[in-house]
Amino acid sequence: MYSPVRFLDYYNLGAPYTKCPAIQDYYKNVFVIPFPVDFYAEFKRMEDNVIHCTNSNIQANHIIHFCEIDQDASDLQLKPLRVFCWSDKNCVIESWGSEIFNILNIGGSFNIRKWIRPIHASYAVPKNLRESFYVKKNKGDPWLFLKFNTQEKVKLKYNYDKSIIDEAYKMSAASTFVTGLKKYFDKFAKIRPRKLTK
Repeated sequence: MYSPVRFLDYYNLGAPYTKCPAIQDYYKNVFVIPFPVDFYAEFKRMEDNVIHCTNSNIQANHIIHFCEIDQDASDLQLKPLRVFCWSDKNCVIESWGSEIFNILNIGGSFNIRKWIRPIHASYAVPKNLRESFYVKKNKGDPWLFLKFNTQEKVKLKYNYDKSIIDEAYKMSAASTFVTGLKKYFDKFAKIRPRKLTK
């Protein structure tokens, strides 16, 4: 159940919701990406003010494959999957994670014709949060939401073009915590394959 599912289908929303034009228009191109496995982790700030994983159903050496913590920014990233989206047409994608109690959900958006990068759920952990916070996901639970802002109905399909994905990783690594990230949009527009889809 890794494949993206249309929001209205995932939550099995029928009438009267699907009869409302405002709801139809907003959710037409919203997808849910389910979490791939059962996962549980407890996190807590220690005396050194660094966030540590104190308890999990995943071995400690594998936690990094599910959660990544940036101690300087107190940013928690949930990335059990590497998701990339691209298009030959201008299309701004919005992404955000499912809610986690006590920490702030951070969304983002960018034009997937101009820039390709890994997409994942990100959260800001308040500096004054002293109690533990928990990440608990069952296999199939919502993990990531994607909204494609285009009038056309989006049809997602897999493309395993390694050359594109390699460029996406490079672009992502080059732009990490660099000011003026939008300059990379133009850079990618120059190096991207002339046609991304096959």
